[in-house]
Amino acid sequence: DDEFGGDAEGRMRLLREIVPRCRARIGPQRTLGVRMTLDEKTEKGMPAEDMIEICQRLELDGHVDYFSVISGSSSSPGGWIHVFPPMSVAAGFVADDAAKLKQAVSKPVLVAGRINQPQLADEILSSSKADMVGMARALIADPEFVNKMASGRADDIRACVGCNQACVGHRLAHFPVSCIQNP
Repeated sequence: DDEFGGDAEGRMRLLREIVPRCRARIGPQRTLGVRMTLDEKTEKGMPAEDMIEICQRLELDGHVDYFSVISGSSSSPGGWIHVFPPMSVAAGFVADDAAKLKQAVSKPVLVAGRINQPQLADEILSSSKADMVGMARALIADPEFVNKMASGRADDIRACVGCNQACVGHRLAHFPVSCIQNP
């Protein structure tokens, strides 16, 4: 109920104040993206349609070069599990959300969220669900993931299995991040 809440304009105010300042600070030569959660996986979250409208408005403002789509929210247990999706969550589960946004904006769309195999990344890109894929835990499991893929050694990649033990679990316990696949 303050100037940063209420209607769509109020809820966008913070972004619309920060993004132009970031662009002014980094200049036009550097790339600036905004990460958005289209599905917070909680009843209390904003609907995907609202998030898509926010992206469309940000695109019209002209300061953003791309959008990065993720899923989940730390505001509820149901949403939290999708922030660091475990093995019980399907690989590449955010790709359909990215496809919805990609159809609504002209800027490139990056998708992240349990993309742990080069074949899956290729499938997402080939089907035009996204323009880029992002990986974090996959690169913790195998820091040579991209080099192995580029040199035709995809079968040698140590895949993230989504156990969340040594990456997320260690981080939350204030220990250095590692991986059971690649200690």
